Amino acid sequence: MAFKDIPLDARPREKLLAFGPAALAGLTDVSQSDKRGTTMGLYSVVISSSMIVGPIVTGFLVDNYGGFGVMMFLVSSAAAMGLFMVLRTLDVRKQGGEEHILEEQREKHAAAEKDPAMSRADPDEE
Repeated sequence: MAFKDIPLDARPREKLLAFGPAALAGLTDVSQSDKRGTTMGLYSVVISSSMIVGPIVTGFLVDNYGGFGVMMFLVSSAAAMGLFMVLRTLDVRKQGGEEHILEEQREKHAAAEKDPAMSRADPDEE
């Protein structure tokens, strides 16, 4: 049986390889057109630096604080980040979706450009 004959459901690694391009496409959709290059560059720097810093920090924590405690800390941190992402997703959906939120931000930005005093009075901008 050739590799290409294996159903995609049985090849989880290939699904994970699609994360990078999908994340970049999502960032392109939600970023402002004049800041897309900066957004994509920052994403690439963060992903690349995490691959360098992550193993070093993890090795330091395991060497100095023991294996099980570090594992519990990392698992708890990952669970907390997952919980925050779920809560943020629910909040965005409750507010009408990403497009609705982005449109509100664009309207605020346009209004602030017309009337600079309005942007100083808006507590959400701080």
